[in-house]
Amino acid sequence: MNVLDLVRKVAEIRMDRCIGRLCLRGHRIELRMIVELLESGWSTEEILREFPSLERDLVERVRENLHVFRRLVRGMGLVEIDPNKMAGLPVVRGTRIPVIRVYEMLENSMSVQELIREFPSLRLCDVEELLRYRDVLYPVMKHVHERLVKAFHEIPVKLL
Repeated sequence: MNVLDLVRKVAEIRMDRCIGRLCLRGHRIELRMIVELLESGWSTEEILREFPSLERDLVERVRENLHVFRRLVRGMGLVEIDPNKMAGLPVVRGTRIPVIRVYEMLENSMSVQELIREFPSLRLCDVEELLRYRDVLYPVMKHVHERLVKAFHEIPVKLL
């Protein structure tokens, strides 16, 4: 199963729940919280007692794929999704630079140094971390970006 399919079975990003952060599908509980509890040694039963509305299979799926979700949660720490910034597109935290744009520019043979010259608000450490988590972050950010762009173009806009 690819990363995007796995993430879509477990998590969602909605503006009306968790305000642009990864939440467990159908809940207001952040994925980050469940990952942290599992990392600290909590059992599935302890998590279900703490959050009785959670489904066992959801927690088990996170446990079984903890290595993927751990990387995704850490990578998401670099991302900001705010409906009041760039129409909700995922941007590099503290900038107005879409995450997908960074990945695409690097994919098109731009060096990290050229990218930073092009976008002075980008920090080298942020670009390096985006590259570190690319395997889990890129497919999710690409999907979110495409969905938002599609939704934006489907909304009839009266300019005058």
